[in-house]
Amino acid sequence: MQAKAKSVDINEVIKIVGDIDYDLGNIEAGKDVHITGTVRSGFAVRAGGSIAIGGAVESGCSINARGDITVAQGVGGETTQLIARGDVRAGGRLAVRSGGEQRGGSIVGGQATAAGGIWAKRVGSPASDRTVVAVGPSPEVAARLHKLDQGIEFYRTNILRAFRTLGLPEVDAAHFKQLIQKVPRHQREPVMKVLHQLKGLTNTREKSLHLRRQLEKEITKTTAEAEIKIADTIFADAEIFMGEDRYIVPEDMGRAVFFLSEEGVRYREAVTG
Repeated sequence: MQAKAKSVDINEVIKIVGDIDYDLGNIEAGKDVHITGTVRSGFAVRAGGSIAIGGAVESGCSINARGDITVAQGVGGETTQLIARGDVRAGGRLAVRSGGEQRGGSIVGGQATAAGGIWAKRVGSPASDRTVVAVGPSPEVAARLHKLDQGIEFYRTNILRAFRTLGLPEVDAAHFKQLIQKVPRHQREPVMKVLHQLKGLTNTREKSLHLRRQLEKEITKTTAEAEIKIADTIFADAEIFMGEDRYIVPEDMGRAVFFLSEEGVRYREAVTG
């Protein structure tokens, strides 16, 4: 019987080390683009795939992607434009301001997420586009959480495997002592080796769980301090996410500031535009 060939999709990525400035000029590529630095004021990046920016996006920039846009730090500026067919994620504050065009300052369709809060003139549209604005962890923090979760699952799997090898239901000093006593002295070396591995896995897993809890506390604190500010209109059916809490806008609303309270996502009227 002939084995089926496996296929692996590989997306080409253009990596640019440093900033987008006068040394490089505007960037246009038909594939994914990864920029390690900042897109400086007035420059443009256009990609046929997704765009990942390790720094910030300064005032007057134009970022256009057929996929997702991820910005490790903040996005701001009166004439800055972010256009993505996928989602937008910023590690700092995401400010989508009007440059004078009719739809300037708007977030329409897809999902825009920022760790430090969002400022936009308009969110959603009267059409059927599903628009989500969210306060959530930065790309770096999200990556750290994912890596921790992978490690925790790895340790859990190998701990269970060690239990099965030893015939133990759980980590317990009494069980270990009984097990060692039952094993003939000349056969104890491999058992002791497994016990040593089990102890190391258990300690490392506990450290990873502790780090994850600390990270979750940081995310909770940042989310509680962040706001989503709408300077003009947020349309009905737009969705607000702040941490795990969700609010669906029931009808078109004027200027509003959304924030997280003990009762969930709440809003108040914005004092200024």
